[in-house]
Amino acid sequence: MPWRKRIAESVVREADFQQGVPEEFKPESIRFVSEQQFPAAAQAMGIMERENVAANLMFGNFAAEALLLAEAGALRGAIQIASTTNVIQIPFFVACCDYTLLGDEMFAVGAWFSKDPKQLGAIYGQDVIKVVCLALLILGVISRSMGSDWLYQLLSLCGR
Repeated sequence: MPWRKRIAESVVREADFQQGVPEEFKPESIRFVSEQQFPAAAQAMGIMERENVAANLMFGNFAAEALLLAEAGALRGAIQIASTTNVIQIPFFVACCDYTLLGDEMFAVGAWFSKDPKQLGAIYGQDVIKVVCLALLILGVISRSMGSDWLYQLLSLCGR
């Protein structure tokens, strides 16, 4: 048995145990999908076709298989939610999926569902920094277009 399947079984067994239903773990329900990109996509597409899936959730780093998987789910009429860290693949998900999480929304959703205070705090901190940077940018553009460089001078002092 490939080591990746053993890891997957261990993760599912632990999740069932933590949920208080260890008797629900069935090793035969865990399928090993190929380690290679296109055979894995072909197998996933076959599963979608044979089992007439109702939902397809795709999260992670996708490459050329993104459109294949998204199109297979769309042809089945499955509800599809997708997010990827590979910016080049996002248009394919937008075209074929019902919902697409863009950019760091993928990490924000993970923090939201986990309710982990550290992750939620990190997301909140990043949002505050984004707002501050945007405000400084707008303030800088306005002051510079009025002929003032006070913000530039102030920020130059901070860099020293």
